[in-house]
Amino acid sequence: MTLGVLGRRWGKTFFGVHYCFDHMARFPDVPLAWVTPTYDIGRIAWDEFEQRFGPAIHPKRTNKNEHIITLKNGARLFFRSATNPVSIRGRGYGGMIVDEGEWISKETFEGSMVPTLADRNGWLLVTTTPRGRRGWVYEEYQRAIHNEPGYAALRRPSTDNERVRAYVAFRRDKMSPLAFRQEFGAEFTEDESDPFGNWPACIAGELEEPKPGVEYRAGIDLAKYRDWTVLVITRLEGDVRRIVFMARFHRLDWPEQVARLARMVMPYGNAEAVVDQGEVGDAVISMMRVAGMRVDGMRITDGNAGPEGKAKSKAQKERQKQKGRTIGRTALLDHLAAEISQARVKCPVALDRGVLGEEMRSFMVDLDSRGRTHYETRGEFDDCVFAFALSLQAVPDRKAGTVVVGKVERVVDPLDVF
Repeated sequence: MTLGVLGRRWGKTFFGVHYCFDHMARFPDVPLAWVTPTYDIGRIAWDEFEQRFGPAIHPKRTNKNEHIITLKNGARLFFRSATNPVSIRGRGYGGMIVDEGEWISKETFEGSMVPTLADRNGWLLVTTTPRGRRGWVYEEYQRAIHNEPGYAALRRPSTDNERVRAYVAFRRDKMSPLAFRQEFGAEFTEDESDPFGNWPACIAGELEEPKPGVEYRAGIDLAKYRDWTVLVITRLEGDVRRIVFMARFHRLDWPEQVARLARMVMPYGNAEAVVDQGEVGDAVISMMRVAGMRVDGMRITDGNAGPEGKAKSKAQKERQKQKGRTIGRTALLDHLAAEISQARVKCPVALDRGVLGEEMRSFMVDLDSRGRTHYETRGEFDDCVFAFALSLQAVPDRKAGTVVVGKVERVVDPLDVF
């Protein structure tokens, strides 16, 4: 699947029509579908197709009543409307363009459209202007920017089209900032439930190479298979924490992950790191310490546990002390939100434009019936955000590059461990 998240008047229809014609010219035996929220919107694409490629259209085999364009080489393009999902079913396609996908329901997309591509393992191109951080388009976009196999994404503003630049500039001060960013900037904008609303004020600078004599801290969110292991390293700059390095990877065995993490933190003064222990963290943290890393395990718990959860926490209090520090999920994100609200953190522009920025903007906050705060993400992943939040937690002092083996303290080179 390829997603084109594009500003208004960017040229979505022009792009899609040319994409379709190119495929029809090269693969005339592969039927294609063009799906729009309504037939009126589909008519715009039909007219564009006739205008651009009229001489290639077969006049007798093209049927406006059945919404089928046929080229002289036999290639067919079926126009279908999501207002009539039954019309999409039945026929199999080798490719499909979904125009203005944000205005098509998830049920129609998953139940009527996607299955028609199964026989031919067909391609899928979705073009749309964003419509907030919710819905299937945003979910698919999250998969794309997290590099899931089979996904790709392009997000571009309206100003790519030089014909509308003057108008866009004229409208900038005449629209609400959120509406302008969404309609012309092609941004999945936040709303009143955004807990990190001051995030734009925290975007500044670039990633940095290690510097001698600088105090660094790190946060590590561990994962092995589906999710990602993420390392975030920050630099102390007065009262401000500035992100200087971030890395993410997955589907690696623990020894390989530990070796990779050690190689990354060592140049940054063997940055002290808070690590999410999770359910598999104890053994991995031990491996990190053997590798010479300065790590402090932290268990992230449900910060809004009910009465039974509280009772259970009391019963396990002593055991939790033995296993390391704990912090509620809500408390961890509350601390991050507070730092962002005061602009006491800084994120490089490149990271904001990538996965970290998208994850930050995917969060929303809600209150339950008891007035307790709940953080939820409208995306698929939150690993980068939690690694960032962990990097802001205090870490007990330890001697750099040392590890206790039995009763003997010695320096360990992490590159020699695994």
